[in-house]
Amino acid sequence: MKYKKAQSQLRYALQRQKTISTNKLSRILQAMNISLNEDNRNKEVDFLKERIKEYERRLQVVGQQLHNQKIKNKRLRKRSEKHDQTRDVHRV
Repeated sequence: MKYKKAQSQLRYALQRQKTISTNKLSRILQAMNISLNEDNRNKEVDFLKERIKEYERRLQVVGQQLHNQKIKNKRLRKRSEKHDQTRDVHRV
């Protein structure tokens, strides 16, 4: 069941005060990624915090690689400019 369909079914049941079987309610909540268990919420929060930390670590690594690449390009540019200057001196 897709999120929108589950949402509309839940809205229908709540607005019209319809009875709904626990199995159907469970499927609807699961489709909407809603959990009523406190333990699951803590697990989800811990999981998301861990993912955030992992992405922050990746960002730091990529940032460091980018910094190193900039330094390397700067050195190559200086070396190239030096080489061009010495080549111009030898032409004269």
